[in-house]
Amino acid sequence: MNIDNNHLQEIYDKSELLKIKCIKEEIEDYLIGFKIKNIELENSRFNCLFTSDQGDEVNLVISNYQIILTKNTKYKYERISIFKNLISFVKVIEKRPNGIIYSDIKKLYQKSERFNGEVCLTDLMENRYVITDEKIKELPKTFDYQEDNFLKILFKLISSSKENLENYANLTTKFSSHMNYYLNLDGNRKAKVGPYGSFTYLNGEDVSRLYDIVDGHDKIKRIYDLYNGIINPNNEWDIHSIHLGLLSSEGFNLKDLKGITKEEDKLVGEVIDKNSESYINYLKNLLSNMYGYNEEENLDREAILKGILINTNPIISNQEVDSKEGLDDEPKKFLKKIFEVFGKK
Repeated sequence: MNIDNNHLQEIYDKSELLKIKCIKEEIEDYLIGFKIKNIELENSRFNCLFTSDQGDEVNLVISNYQIILTKNTKYKYERISIFKNLISFVKVIEKRPNGIIYSDIKKLYQKSERFNGEVCLTDLMENRYVITDEKIKELPKTFDYQEDNFLKILFKLISSSKENLENYANLTTKFSSHMNYYLNLDGNRKAKVGPYGSFTYLNGEDVSRLYDIVDGHDKIKRIYDLYNGIINPNNEWDIHSIHLGLLSSEGFNLKDLKGITKEEDKLVGEVIDKNSESYINYLKNLLSNMYGYNEEENLDREAILKGILINTNPIISNQEVDSKEGLDDEPKKFLKKIFEVFGKK
């Protein structure tokens, strides 16, 4: 059978979870760069195999009320499980030159009155463990990095002993972000609890103020990306808020600013699988087109912020603000007023 996206969409339509926009978008993010190769039906579950030009694989198992996705690349193994109670578990093992980094993420999705009953990502909690080669050798079985499916085997082993992982790991980082909620005061007015749109914490420190104006149905995902120093079309407006001085630049790649990245690299070595050429070109084009920044530098945190903050006049029009997809009405109007105040070219 010649499998195409139409066949895949038919399967998506059979899943209650994939009818939820934010969950479908999350799954599709993992499939960027992959093409459907095979679909099998077994015990009322669809098993979908995707491959990339580099030979990497994604296995997607879809049933009516459960989704399991595993992504296996050369230096990373990921497993995403989403259940009918709208709880998701994301577990990632990344291979480094001198050890591994294991991320254990829990996500909660709920309907939001504020966003017209839309199911949104409301809570994200991540525990990130850095484990050196020396520590790995202390595990019940010693593994060779050249062994086939090493990451998959080690993933299972670490998952089974995760209760002691914090004491076992060389470094543990805890990050969480939670959507603020609103209280009905008199049936018409609503008041949020606390001054910020979300509650965000890093190793127990309240860093909510750094993301105070990040708003919208997908704000938790955008905060998480900002914390990690990831720029994408979903958070370009947050980046522009940094440019305008409305959002603190400290919140961008806070993990790097706090020295966490440097400590991780010191323990287990730098990332092996660097940013793709397409992502680097995207960043360069964004910095050039939006802010007139064209210097050829390594795109680390300092260089990116230099590009974002280099020009105080935004190169954007009110028409572009109105036509930007994904913006809620209130942030859209807010940005429009800001551009009027600061002027435009």
